[in-house]
Amino acid sequence: MDILTHIAAGIAIGTTITICTKGSALKKIGIVLAGALGGALPDTDAVSMWSKFDVTFGKLFGLQHTGCEIYSAKFWYSHHGFMHSLLASVVFGFILLLIAYLLQQRFRKQKSSFCQSFKRNIYIFLSFISGFIAHLLCDMLTPAATWGGVNLFYPLNTYTGGWGKIWWWNNYDVFLIINTLITTNILILFISQLTKAKLKIFSITVFVLAFAFIVIQVNTRKFDFNHTCSSAQVYQKYEAKSKEIQENILGKKLYNSIKQFDNSVSLNF
Repeated sequence: MDILTHIAAGIAIGTTITICTKGSALKKIGIVLAGALGGALPDTDAVSMWSKFDVTFGKLFGLQHTGCEIYSAKFWYSHHGFMHSLLASVVFGFILLLIAYLLQQRFRKQKSSFCQSFKRNIYIFLSFISGFIAHLLCDMLTPAATWGGVNLFYPLNTYTGGWGKIWWWNNYDVFLIINTLITTNILILFISQLTKAKLKIFSITVFVLAFAFIVIQVNTRKFDFNHTCSSAQVYQKYEAKSKEIQENILGKKLYNSIKQFDNSVSLNF
């Protein structure tokens, strides 16, 4: 799935968590940013597709394969490898908390232990982990390609997912649901600050409903996007089919509006 939807999913989770927690505005912003970071971070393993990968990372680490070969392979550092695992979410979650702890030790007058810092920043950790795992779940819905899913349970050499329920991008319906959830959560936060009302249950209900709608949407496409041939002709065929499905779901007017936005950004969306 595209990086914009991954980041939006992390933000949606982060905003939901902020409604369910107490703390300063700065802490709540940290929770949301952690969710966004968690949603984006797994795809850093796509760096092997960078045009200068071979003369930088390849040369530095003495890699015997080109970046393109690494990207589609099943090395631990390939795309959908270690960085798309539950272990990676925990490892980088702790690294994030360690960085937060070191910064607090540097700038706070009152020193504390790492355990105390962990408890204080537990919701940042949970937001990051949840955003990271949401990324993995989304990628499990995409075609198997050369990987057969994601290496969810690394260091086990098994790949999970590759269900082909959605195409790599053009999932405008899912993107709209996620952004509707974000907008709703922002409104809930605003209302709760004005009225001091506790809207935790309402926010969780909205999140569950959004999740349910996404599950329904990806399971009613009635088309298997998995393909064994990676030719440009086959790729274009599936790309066109994904757009056709989106137009049928959203209607021509809304579809064209989102497509125009899609064409205006440099990232695949």
